[in-house]
Amino acid sequence: MKRPAMRPRPDVLQADADAEGHADGRGDADGRGGARERASRVQSLDRALDILEALAAAGGEVGLSELSERVGLHVSTVHRLLSVLVGRGYARQSGITGRYALGGQAMRLAASATPGPSDVRAQARPALQALAARSGETSNLVVPLDDAAVYIDQAPSRHMVRMFTQIGTRAPLYCTAAGKAILAHRPKGEIETYLAHAALEPRTAHTLTDGAALRAQLDQIRAEGYAVDEGEMEDGVRCVAAPIRDHAGHALAAISISGPAERFTGERIHQVLPALLEATADLSARIGYLPPGPDGATSGRTSPPRRR
Repeated sequence: MKRPAMRPRPDVLQADADAEGHADGRGDADGRGGARERASRVQSLDRALDILEALAAAGGEVGLSELSERVGLHVSTVHRLLSVLVGRGYARQSGITGRYALGGQAMRLAASATPGPSDVRAQARPALQALAARSGETSNLVVPLDDAAVYIDQAPSRHMVRMFTQIGTRAPLYCTAAGKAILAHRPKGEIETYLAHAALEPRTAHTLTDGAALRAQLDQIRAEGYAVDEGEMEDGVRCVAAPIRDHAGHALAAISISGPAERFTGERIHQVLPALLEATADLSARIGYLPPGPDGATSGRTSPPRRR
């Protein structure tokens, strides 16, 4: 006995078509018709995904002919698949221009797949505690907000004299370890926009206020996988940070370890750096980041930072 369909769907995406064809004797006796039909459905799904990716890459509305050229399919095929995507809410068509863009359902799927600050905080909490215990210093979870770094969680040092940053504090990107780790893993265009407009004000005598010098340091951070703050935000404080990266390789957060410079020395940073990189790599992998293969750029190294 057949299950009644929950909702009618076009033949190109109808998952039960082959089974129904065999049930009433319409399928080929040797199963070749069913195999062809299954291959056709897979091809239709593949083409529909190509269309969604093209709509996402366009960043706005796209005409039918242009979309057809982008995906390399006939206009009639694209129109047929778009009618399904529009009907399901994954694409939308402007009633004014007739052009197409991603629909609300695609946006909802993307939002559900992208961790928000609360998700990152829950996943990172055990790592913060482990790093604080391992280093003896305060560990922080930081997320970007516009052109600032915002502290959203912290595991305190066991020492009486320790670093403390109020949860919710905003700090500059250019002179904090976490901020630089985040900034270095932004797309190049965003980095250049930031350098062109940010006021690189000196917070201490160690703050980098020259755009070219900061750009070079960001290149180094991106290559090595971690950033160091040598008293650039506050005198007498040293900090090391590494990014938590999303599927695109951009930093959606960073974990930093900070302490008094006289105790948290360059040698001590060298000792705790492998644990920090391991923790952020694990969190990045859970979120969907895939490190480059052997032929790509190297991921973070575990060499000690240069001392100034």
